[in-house]
Formats: sequence, structure tokens, C-alpha cells
Amino acid sequence: MSIVKITDFNHWIDMSLFSENKFISENCNIEKIQKFLDENVKVKDLRVTKAEINTKGNFTSPVITPGMMPATEYTGLPAFCDIHIEHCTGKHTENIILWIPLVWNERFFGCNGGGNRTIMWMPEFLGAGSRQISMPVALRNGYACACTDAACRSEQFFGWGVDHENKEFDYEMYFNWIDYSTHIMAVVGKSVTEFICNKPPKYSYTMGASGGGRQVAYSAQKYPQDYDGYWADCPVLTYQKMLPALAWPAVVMNEYNNAMHPAKFEAFREAVWEKAGGKDAFYETTDYIDFDAFSLIGKETPAGEITHTDAVVMHKIWEGARSPEGEFLWYGMRPGVTAWEANGYSAVAQKEDGSYKAVPFSLTVEYMRDWLLMDNSWEFESLTTEGFHKLFIKSCCDFSSMDLDNPDMRNLRDLGGKLILCHGVDDSAIYVDGTIDYYEKIMKVCGGREKTMEFARLFVIPGDDHASYAKFGCGPSNATAMAALTEWVEENKAPDFIRGQHFDKNTMSADREKNNPVY
Repeated sequence: MSIVKITDFNHWIDMSLFSENKFISENCNIEKIQKFLDENVKVKDLRVTKAEINTKGNFTSPVITPGMMPATEYTGLPAFCDIHIEHCTGKHTENIILWIPLVWNERFFGCNGGGNRTIMWMPEFLGAGSRQISMPVALRNGYACACTDAACRSEQFFGWGVDHENKEFDYEMYFNWIDYSTHIMAVVGKSVTEFICNKPPKYSYTMGASGGGRQVAYSAQKYPQDYDGYWADCPVLTYQKMLPALAWPAVVMNEYNNAMHPAKFEAFREAVWEKAGGKDAFYETTDYIDFDAFSLIGKETPAGEITHTDAVVMHKIWEGARSPEGEFLWYGMRPGVTAWEANGYSAVAQKEDGSYKAVPFSLTVEYMRDWLLMDNSWEFESLTTEGFHKLFIKSCCDFSSMDLDNPDMRNLRDLGGKLILCHGVDDSAIYVDGTIDYYEKIMKVCGGREKTMEFARLFVIPGDDHASYAKFGCGPSNATAMAALTEWVEENKAPDFIRGQHFDKNTMSADREKNNPVY
């Protein structure tokens, strides 16, 4: 009998099939769990700091980064055993949080983060229409679930781990993030779940988006034994290339001293839509719409006439990051994709004198300033294409360990694991063609398309934004994608399509649906 029963965007498990596990309340005890860890788990330096039954139905998350991840109150939670475990990684101590519902679905879920954090406590009203399975979502579906902060509790958005005065970088915390902590969380989380519930999980799953998608893909590649099912949404697969490339639009505008007005960008965007057959047609296709930016020279816009320099800037942004000699470095945003919005990943802002300046995503600026240059006085406005190329090469050299460009998933295949990748075409933060390129490399390593589709499938979603199905497209929700992955893992029903929904934030409901076929 299938346990899959989709009831809304965030519920996909039929919990009426399960009853309370009597062992959970009996074993939810600090001393019992500590004794089990000391005697049975190979991971050392673990200390249980909390183990209690939560029947209040609410939980206040810890503050990770004020302003980005403040304390968040979650309500409507089922009764659960709340376990907190400290793990010493060297000079740092990471926190692992494990929740086990009293009515357990006999499965384990590893929750991931975003950006360069392994944890994501997302206020639920902000997460509406987003693909991100947090601890409360997993718990409400009956999973024993875990997350870890990887010892990173810095107030900085991205530039944590840097001692500017001594020009030193905290590599212990860095490797916690990119490698060890997610694996330790899975090992400890599944082991303690087995002890608490008096039986091992039947199946285990993990999901993450953006930086969390990178965690998922990395786990599938290096630790394929950790989970049965992996779902990576808009994953950052080549962090050391993508982060500089995300600044490329602003770098080009710096180079040509032409922070292009949003109205001019919109003119280019609408021209691409027209070539695709109109806006609606554009947001129904996964095809790359090749467009000649120079064909718009002379077109009138509310910000004036499209100039030759405007066309040069737009052309270079679309073709993606290049060296001064024109060598390909990384993909760009596709023609027609959303950008230049307020608080967007690529934007412009009006200065006091009425002119405009390029405003790249703050994550990229912090990465360049703090991790690459270790110079907190550095200003992005000084960066031209020549300087960008040097930073790009430095990024690829200094942080090559972030690279997931080795697509060898044969161990995952041989262990019977399943991987779903998905990515929205209208993602202006992580460009979709990088994920397509990665999947095509997996196919080459793993024996071609048909062989690869036996264990790994890619879904390219027209119109979807960054980890969101609330923009233009009808993309997978947490529920529809997890239902597909669950049926693949447990019933051997490989998904030829995933049902997509468009989330209307005004009505907090789906206003249209469609099936998204496999790539």
C-alpha cells in the first residue's frame, strides 16, 4: 500500500496509516541516548545536551544570523522527541538537532540549508511557494528529521571564517560546510533514530535547494550510502565558478560605465518573448531563445533609445562570463530571464545624482571581498572584466574543493539510490544551463541517457524562479516532488513527469497546474 497522499503543497505522507511508537517516549532521555552514542556510534566527541518530549505544538528556532535567519516561531507541530547533540569538530562545536515524532512514518529525512550554510530556519510565511523542506515540514509528514549548523553561527551573510587582521581563513569551518557536517548529521541522526524507535528507518531521504541543493548533490556523489532518495533543486554545483559568474552582469556594466536602466533591460526581455511567440509561450518552453541584442539598437524606451553600448552590455551578459580574450568561463543568464528587479540577484540602483550603478548580489560581493581578497576595504565598483578574470581564476584555484564538476554517480547507482534534479529556467541566481551541463556529464559517465534515467532524472521547469514556483511557471512543490521521489524509491515507479503548480501568494493556493516532463 502506498503511503503517498498529497493534501497540499507541503503534505505528501498519509499519516493515518501510522500509530504512536511507544519506544520513543521511553527512550527520549539524555542519559540513555548518550550511553548509546558512546557505545555504538563511531563518531567521537558527541554530547547530548537535550532530549525531551515536546507536546506544546510549537518551537522557537535558534538565531543563526540576525536579519537573515532570526529566531522563528513554528506552531502546529505534532508531539515529538526533541534531541540536541553537540559535536566537537576540532576547535569548533557544531549543533545537530534531531526531531522524532511520536507518530513516526518509519523514515528519516536530512534537512539542508542555503547559501553557504547547512541549516535553514525559514519563516513559513516567507517560504510560501518555495521549494525548501525545513524541519517543521518534515516533522509534520511524520519523518524523524535532522539538521546541523556545521558550527557556523556567524552574523555575516557569506564572509564568515575570515580573520582580516591576520589574513587567515578558518578551513575547519569551511570543510564542515562543504563536506563533513552533512554526513555526520546523517550518520548520527539515523543511528539515534534507530535507538529511539527500536527499529531502523525503512527509508531515508534528503532535499535541499540552492546551496542546500549542493549539499544534496555532494552527498549523493561522496556519501551515497547516507540516503535512499536525493532531491536537489537549483543546486550550486560549481560554487567556485558560479559565485563570480553571478557578478558578471554588474562587472560588464562597470567595464562599459553603463548601468543599464531597468526599462531598457525590459525592452530586451520583451523582444525575446516576442521571438519566442509571446510572454506566455516563453514561459512554457525550456528552449534557449537565441536573440541578437544589436537588433534593438535605436528602439525607444521610457529610459531613452537603446544604444550600441546597451546592446554590447546585454550581449555580453547573455553570453556569460568570459576572459578578456573571450574564453568561456561560465554560463550567463538566458535571454528573457528576469533580472534588474529591486532586491534581485542582478540589479541597478539610482544614485543621488540621478544616474545608476550596478548592484550585484551581496553574497557575491562578500565572497570576493572576504574569501578571495581578505580585504574588507575593497569596493566592487572598481572591478572591471580584467580584474574579474583574475578573481575568477583565484576562486577556481583557492576553492577548487567546492567543485562538483566530477559527475561520477556510479556508486549511487550501484547502491540503488535515486536522484531527482530540478531547476527553473527563470532562475537569475543560479543559471539553469550549469545544471543541464552537469546532468549531461552524468549521462556520459553512467552509460548514456537511458542508463542514467534508471537512477537519476532532471526536470527543467519553464518559468520557475530560484527555488520557487510562485513566479511565472508551474513547478514542483515540496509535496509533488517528494511524492514522485518516494514512489520511485519505494515502489520503483520512476517519474516521467512531476506535477507542477503555480502558487498564488495572494490567495495562498494554486491557480494553475501542469505536468513537467523529464529532461
